[in-house]
Amino acid sequence: MNDFKVTKQPTPVTLFLMDGIVLEGTIFLAEYAASHMGSQTELDLFLEEGAFLPLTDNGGTFHLVNRSHISHARLGASEPRKESAVTVQTYAVCLTFVGGDCLSGVIHSSYPAGQERLQDLLNHTDRFFELYTDTHTYLVSRRHIRQVESV
Repeated sequence: MNDFKVTKQPTPVTLFLMDGIVLEGTIFLAEYAASHMGSQTELDLFLEEGAFLPLTDNGGTFHLVNRSHISHARLGASEPRKESAVTVQTYAVCLTFVGGDCLSGVIHSSYPAGQERLQDLLNHTDRFFELYTDTHTYLVSRRHIRQVESV
């Protein structure tokens, strides 16, 4: 056993890139998160400082994908992530990306009701944020959203 090896958890993901390419594969999450208690989440990995995200596609080919070219990512196989216990405000939205693709779902905010508008949330959130649908959780890059509509 290598004492310097970091245990990683393989996690399925589908990446939607700005040029229309879709990459299905596996990302690897650390057993312990650097910024909070517990294991690393997909969002933690996407928000890391490095420009490139490591991914092994379903054919076994290793890729380093530039995070700035990821429009959005579908997490897991089919189960949506459990909603946060601290969610205070919910926004139902339809996102239109620069390439014209649309994605509808719900964004959760932990700010008290009346203290944050949807515009504030989108302007002040990290590079990626979570969007929930009935069947999946997505990580969305706010840099590649052309338009947001409340639904």
